[in-house]
Amino acid sequence: MTRRLNKNDVISLNGVELEVVSLDPGRDSVILFDFKTQTMRSMSLKQLRRKLSDGEATSNAAAATRGRIKNLEVDRPSYAQFLYFDAIRKGINDLVNKGNSIRKAINKLSESLVTLATGETRSMCSERQAYRIAEMGNDELLAMLPNYAARGNRTERYHPRMKEIILQAIHDLYAVVHSRFSIPKLTETVNDIAWAEGILGRDKAVSRKYVRNFLVNNWSPDHGDYKRLHPSIAKSKKAIAKVRIKPGAPLNRVEIDTVKLPFVYLRGHKKFEHLWLMHAIDCETSMVLGWWLMSASPTTDDTYSCLGRAIFPKADLLTKMGVNFTVDPYGLPMNIVFDNGPENSKPRLAGLTILGTNLQWAEVHGGHRKPFVERLNRSLKEALETMPGCTRFQGKDGERTKNAFNDDSLMTFEEIGHWIGRWYYECWANTPLERFITAEHEVDKCLGVTPAERWAKFESENVLPLCPTQEDWRRARFMKSTGSLSARTGITFERFTFRGENLPHLIHQYGPDHKVDFFYNPHDFRTIYVPDKETREWVELVNSEVDSNTPAYSFDVAKQRKKEKRAAHNPSPFRAQFKSDVIARSTGKPSRKQTKDADRKATFDDERAKQAQARAEENPLKRNSALDPSFDTFVAADAVEPLVKHKKSGRGHQMKHATRAGELIRENVQTTIFDHLIFTDVLTQVDRCVQDTLRGFNPCFEMLIGPSRCGKSEVLETITRKYPPVSEGGRRSIPVLLVDVPSGGGAKALDKAVIRATGVPVPESMKNEDSLKQFMLKQLKLANVRVIIFDEANHLVERGARIVSAAASDWFKVLYKNAVNVGIVLAGVPRLARLIDDNPQLRNRVGKPIFFSPYRYDDAKHRKAFANCVAAYISEFEEHGCTFTMPFDNMVRHCYAASAGHIGLLAAFFASLATIAPAPCEITRELCREASLTRNLPGNGYAKPFQQDKIDDHHLMEVFSSELALYDVILDRLHPHPDRTGAHPHQEEA
Repeated sequence: MTRRLNKNDVISLNGVELEVVSLDPGRDSVILFDFKTQTMRSMSLKQLRRKLSDGEATSNAAAATRGRIKNLEVDRPSYAQFLYFDAIRKGINDLVNKGNSIRKAINKLSESLVTLATGETRSMCSERQAYRIAEMGNDELLAMLPNYAARGNRTERYHPRMKEIILQAIHDLYAVVHSRFSIPKLTETVNDIAWAEGILGRDKAVSRKYVRNFLVNNWSPDHGDYKRLHPSIAKSKKAIAKVRIKPGAPLNRVEIDTVKLPFVYLRGHKKFEHLWLMHAIDCETSMVLGWWLMSASPTTDDTYSCLGRAIFPKADLLTKMGVNFTVDPYGLPMNIVFDNGPENSKPRLAGLTILGTNLQWAEVHGGHRKPFVERLNRSLKEALETMPGCTRFQGKDGERTKNAFNDDSLMTFEEIGHWIGRWYYECWANTPLERFITAEHEVDKCLGVTPAERWAKFESENVLPLCPTQEDWRRARFMKSTGSLSARTGITFERFTFRGENLPHLIHQYGPDHKVDFFYNPHDFRTIYVPDKETREWVELVNSEVDSNTPAYSFDVAKQRKKEKRAAHNPSPFRAQFKSDVIARSTGKPSRKQTKDADRKATFDDERAKQAQARAEENPLKRNSALDPSFDTFVAADAVEPLVKHKKSGRGHQMKHATRAGELIRENVQTTIFDHLIFTDVLTQVDRCVQDTLRGFNPCFEMLIGPSRCGKSEVLETITRKYPPVSEGGRRSIPVLLVDVPSGGGAKALDKAVIRATGVPVPESMKNEDSLKQFMLKQLKLANVRVIIFDEANHLVERGARIVSAAASDWFKVLYKNAVNVGIVLAGVPRLARLIDDNPQLRNRVGKPIFFSPYRYDDAKHRKAFANCVAAYISEFEEHGCTFTMPFDNMVRHCYAASAGHIGLLAAFFASLATIAPAPCEITRELCREASLTRNLPGNGYAKPFQQDKIDDHHLMEVFSSELALYDVILDRLHPHPDRTGAHPHQEEA
C-alpha cells in the first residue's frame, strides 16, 4: 500500500523535528508540535505535501509494503505452470536457508519429485531452468507466470480464405441434423478444398485440433457474424460489463495507455506524421494525472517519464506552458493498470512495487479492462480533430494524410503539446461527465460533476497519498544486475566497461574480482551504480567510452551505433568477399524477417538521439581529465617557474670526496629541498599553529598525515630549524621539541623517547611508568618546551605495537592536559587518524588533520607545480652538461608515473638516474627506463614509466588513485584542493 500522512508522524523540516498533532483537509490545515521549542504551529496541508514531494521535508512514516503484480486474465495452463515454478523456488530457498549452495540445492531436488501446493507431484525441471527460477526468487513472481492466453503468431498461420472454407464446411456439412461428417472427416474435406484452391501446399495440412477450436470459438448458428469479429476488438465486443468500476478514492486506480495521434506536424523544417501520446488518468475523479508526448515509438523509459509527471507536482510545468488550472493532481497510485504494449515491459516496471504500488496488466486487445483511459483517447481526438494537420475524417484516423501534408499552417511539436495540456486542464477537467451526474443519488453526498470539482472535493476532505522520495523513485526506475569488479577493467556490462575515480574505493571495499550487485538505467548507457558496502549509498562508475558531451543513449541504441560504425568501414575487396562467403555458407539462406520502412526508422533514430541529448543535459557528467579527452593537460617547458632551493640540515658535507659529475648531481638531488607548492602550503599551516602556541594562545593540538615519502619529515625538520634551542643564563630552552616515536613500543617507550629528545639520559632506576611520566613532565618544564612534534606517530596504531590505540590516545590526552601550555603536533601516514577515532574526548581536542597530499595530475595548479619540481631536478643535470632528449611534457608524465606525485619518490628516481648516468651525456628514454627499474613503482606498478613515448592522463590518475587506496584515502570528488586533495574515510565532513 502507498504511504499517507497520518497523525503522530514525525516530520523533519529545515532541521526541526515536528510531530503531526491533527489533520484537517477541509480547512487545508495541519497542526504540528515543535519538539525543540515545545510549541504548536500550523501550516497548509497542501504546502506540506509539496515540501515532502520536493524533498524539503522528510517523514519517518513506515516504508510502503511491496506491491503485487498480476495479469487481469490468467488461463489454467499458465496458472499450473506458475504453481510448478513456485514449488521449485520454495524448495531451492528452503535448502539454501539451511546452508546449502544453490547448486547443491538443485542437485538434491533433482533426486526426488516436486510436490505442488495442490498436492500433485511432478518431475524436476532441467538444471538450467532451475538456475533461472532460483535467480527469480527474490524478485516478483511475474516472470514465472507465463501469459499463454496473450500469446500468438505475429501473422496468420493460414491464408484468410482458410477460415471461410472451414466456416462454410461447418455450415453445410457438419452443422446439420444427423450429419454424416465427424471432426476428422470434416478436417479431411477442408484440406481437400484448400489443396484444390492452392492456398495450402500438398505437404501441409490443417490439423483436427485447429478445426475443432475454430468450431468452438468462431461459429454459432444464431450469431455467426458476431463470432467472426476481428481479434483486435473481439474481446471487448464480447465482454460483459457486470458491475461498474468504483475505485472509491483518488489514486486507488490509475489507468495508463498510449494512443497514436492522427496529426502531421512540424519539427524544425521537416514534416512528420508519427506522433504518440501516453497519459495516465485517475479513475475515481477522471483527472489526467500525467502525460508524455513522443515522436518515436514509446519505450519503457517513456512510461516512467509519464508516471513521473503523474506522481510528482506539475504546477510549475503547467504555469510555464501557459495552462490555466485550478487543481494540481498528483500522488503515488495504489493500483496501476497497463496494457501489454512493448512500452510496458513487466520486468522493468516491476520496480514500481518497491514504492508500494500494485501493478495489473490487461491482456492483448483487452481495451474493456481499462475503459476510463480508452474513453479519454476518443474524447481527445474528437476535441482536436479540427486543428491544422489532423488526419482524422468521419471518425477514422489517417483518412486525410495527403491533404494534411499540403497544409501550410501545420502546428509544431511543442504547439500540439500546449493544446493537449490546455484541453486536459481547461476543458476536460471542467466538463460535466454523465457518470458523475448519475453516479450518486444521495442528497448529502455531492462530490461534483466535473473531474476538477471531484479532485478538489476529495483533496479538501481526505489526506491523499504522499509522493515517494527522489531516492526511492530512482531505485524504482533502475534495474539490477550482477558483475565482477575488476581492478583493471572495472565492471563489464553489455560489452561496455565502467570505471572512473570511484573504482579504487570499491576495490578497497569489496576486493578485486568480487561479484557485486549494481543498478543501471537501460536508457542511459553512460553510468552504472554500485552500492557502497558500508553506507549502501550508490557509487557511480562511468562508461570508459563516454565523456561529458556524450548523449544519454540507451544500451540498445549505443550497441546499434557501434554496430553501424563497424558496418560503415570499407574493408578490402578480398576481405569483404571472404566475409560474405563465410556468412552465406553459415546461414544457408536469407532471413525471412521483414525489413522496416527506411524513412520511419530514420525518423525514430533521430528522435531517440534528441531524447538522449535531452537526458544528458538534465543529468550532466562532471568534467575531468580522466573522462574528457578535450581537457588540456599539456605541460610546456617554457611554462615552468624556478623554485627556491635549501640544503637539508646536517647533510651538506656527507660526501667529502664527491668529485665526479654524477656524484655531485646525486649529492645535490639528495640534499636539496625545493619550496614547491604543497610543501610551502603545509609548512605555512603547521608553522601558524606553532606560532600561535609560542605567542601565548591556546596550545595547538594538530595532526599532519600523508602518504610515505611525500615530505612530512622535511616540514617538521624545517619547523625545528626555525625555532632552535637557545641558552639563557646557563639554562637551555627548547621551544620546539622533535621526537621520533619508536616502532612497537608502549607507554614507557613514549616517555623515554621524549626524555631522550630533551638531551637528558633516562635514569636506569626509573622503571615504574608513573615515575617515568613525572620525570618526563619535569624535564619538559625545565627545558621550557612549548611545542612537541611527534614524527612517525603512526607506529602507535600499527599491528604489533605494544600499546593499543585507545591507550595511546589516553597517553596524549594526559600529556596535553598535564603539560601546561605545551602544544602537540602528531605526524604520520593516514592510518594515524585511527588514534583519535578511538577516543572521542581526544578527537574533540584535535583539529582537522592537515593532509600532505601528493600532486594530482588532473588539477592544473598541481600539474604545473609538479612540472616545476621536475624542471628543478633536470636543471641539476643540465648544470653538469647533461641534456634530456625526451619532450618536456612526456618527461613530466613519465616522472609522474614513477612517483605518483610524491616529491620524495621523484627525488629518489633522479638520484638513481644520477647513479647510472655517465655525466656529461645525453639522457634518453632508455636510460630513464633503466633507472626506473631500480625503484619500486607506486600504485602497485599500474603504469610502467618510460616504456613508451607518452602515457595517457587516465593511466596517470589510476596510478594516483591506486597509491592513495593503499592508505585508505578517498579522493575528494567535488572540490580538489592542494592541501585537502583527499581525506581519510573517518575524517570526511558530512
